[in-house]
Amino acid sequence: MFRAIISPKAGFLIAYIALFICISYKGYFLGDTIFLLGLGILTYVLKTGALGSKSTRFLIPTLFLAIVSFYVPTFSIRYLLLIVALLFCFETLFGKLSELAFLVLLLMSPLFRYVSESFTFPIRIWLSEISGQILAFLHLPVEINGNLIILSGNDFLVDAACTGLQMLGLSFLLCIFLLAYYQDVYQRRIAFGWQLLTLTITFLFNIFSNLCRILLLIIFRITPDNFLHDLLGICCLLVYVWLPMVWITKQIAIRQTVKPKELKVEETRLSQWLVNSLFLSVTAYLVLSFAGATTAQELTSAEKKGKPSYQIKILKTGITQLKSDKALIYLKPIPDFYSGEHSPIFCWKGSGYAFKNIKEEVVQSYPIYTGVLINKKDKLYTAWWFTNGEIITNSQLDWRWRVLKGEHKFELINVTANSEHGLKKVIAEWLK
Repeated sequence: MFRAIISPKAGFLIAYIALFICISYKGYFLGDTIFLLGLGILTYVLKTGALGSKSTRFLIPTLFLAIVSFYVPTFSIRYLLLIVALLFCFETLFGKLSELAFLVLLLMSPLFRYVSESFTFPIRIWLSEISGQILAFLHLPVEINGNLIILSGNDFLVDAACTGLQMLGLSFLLCIFLLAYYQDVYQRRIAFGWQLLTLTITFLFNIFSNLCRILLLIIFRITPDNFLHDLLGICCLLVYVWLPMVWITKQIAIRQTVKPKELKVEETRLSQWLVNSLFLSVTAYLVLSFAGATTAQELTSAEKKGKPSYQIKILKTGITQLKSDKALIYLKPIPDFYSGEHSPIFCWKGSGYAFKNIKEEVVQSYPIYTGVLINKKDKLYTAWWFTNGEIITNSQLDWRWRVLKGEHKFELINVTANSEHGLKKVIAEWLK
């Protein structure tokens, strides 16, 4: 009897370890600091969180995502399927978990990094503007050029100085640790709505922390090569995020009235092991069989615009490259509202370039982003926006909402030239 119970559990443990190793090679997990810290906090959440009765609450989400994954073939959907299938198997075998486990698994993924970096980009631009306005209000001799702030001849790139925004995942994980800790200390279950509210407050504190960090770096002229640069970021995180959240989370936990349910030992039937085996097999197949969208797509804007002076090349990713002696154009079709958009912020950095002077400009009444690319002695000028042939925008939320409503699909247009004057001519040509 003992072996009959232990063997299936051991088999599932081995199977999930093997699946974890396989999906790590697929890029679903990154071995960075957030991932490693997430593993530790996930272990703590599982250890301190009191198990409830066995639950099948993740059955419907698992079935739904399994069906959606056939029609929406993206890494994001497959990763969500992996998470809910994992939680379904665990909760049907051992008992109901805290929602914090689900949140930790989300934060550990590259999906969170992509979403946070993409959708906090306007916040970084706003932080550069508000920082410059505060410094000007303090009567400091500052010049503001996009995300570049010049004080007494010293250049400060907010995108570099604002790496504290990259600590957003760290802040969220620390918040989840506090939620799990105070639930354990006061033996209270913090409702999921309160958990989301706590994470929202953490996000707002993180923005405020970064604003303070930028101002301190600029006022005291602390450059990125100074060891105080990173130390100041950690201190701001502790003072403006961690300490306030310790008090806030404690107050929220104290005021909870729901106590965690005691663990009820239930026998695991053979049918449950069979169902879990099926879900594990289906999840493994769907996750490991997906290789990403690499099929080349037909020309869209290139054909419509008819640019005979450009050499046209369709890349394996479906991106269209148009090249001339004056400019380099990338047309990046976006399949649907849920798809990634191959942001220049990531693509050019992957090619070894650093962004400088990123700012929002209005050209011919259209809002677009412009910036300068630096790679050692190489200097390029670039701009990008989204369009569906009728609408031109630089807002992620705007174009995604329009596609979701049924409007024509969008594509990202990224134009790059060797000079600022040349860039303006290319922008005017492609905005017609």
